[in-house]
Amino acid sequence: MLVRHLLQYRYQPSRGQQHSRSWRSTIREQRRRIARLLRDSPSLRPAVPAICEEEYPVAYERTLAETGLPAAVIPQTHPWPRDKS
Repeated sequence: MLVRHLLQYRYQPSRGQQHSRSWRSTIREQRRRIARLLRDSPSLRPAVPAICEEEYPVAYERTLAETGLPAAVIPQTHPWPRDKS
């Protein structure tokens, strides 16, 4: 869900700006939960890049379906740097 929210916030500016406070709050909360999960279960950290790559196509398709944006607007591959930590 975090990736989908990030895509919508980044590539659907009118909606992201309109709801920016609540969107930022939701994104921060999801990031906080992931950070806590990784802190509590550090053995999961190496799996994060693969999970992100696996989940991105699902988030991509759902974002297109929910927003009605043209496919050319959103990258088909994961657009964010991979965390190497």
